[in-house]
Amino acid sequence: MAGTFSSISVTSSPYFVMLLRLIKGHNDISFLTQKGITYSDIFHMLSEGETEGYLKRSMRTLILTEKGEELITKLPVSGMKSSGWIEGPSEDVFCEQISLTDVFLPTADDIKKFP
Repeated sequence: MAGTFSSISVTSSPYFVMLLRLIKGHNDISFLTQKGITYSDIFHMLSEGETEGYLKRSMRTLILTEKGEELITKLPVSGMKSSGWIEGPSEDVFCEQISLTDVFLPTADDIKKFP
């Protein structure tokens, strides 16, 4: 991800909604770090989420407040299904397995599929 969250409102970020969904499902944050979100960005999102009333601390964990629940219900997240699971790449992205000595050259139609 380019840049940090310090100059923008965290709660308007789709990554914040993803973080809330991860917290609700008690999942780890490796998905966010693979997307380029730094640990300091995640900490900043957590701090602002707690300050804005989307999260609250309970013992040693963070839980969503009613406001946080409303946000994840109201805002869809691209790349995630409604169930909260992250969708993988579509089938048309994959090619047939080839040998290690073969070279794959895409056709013009293959190239048009990708922006």
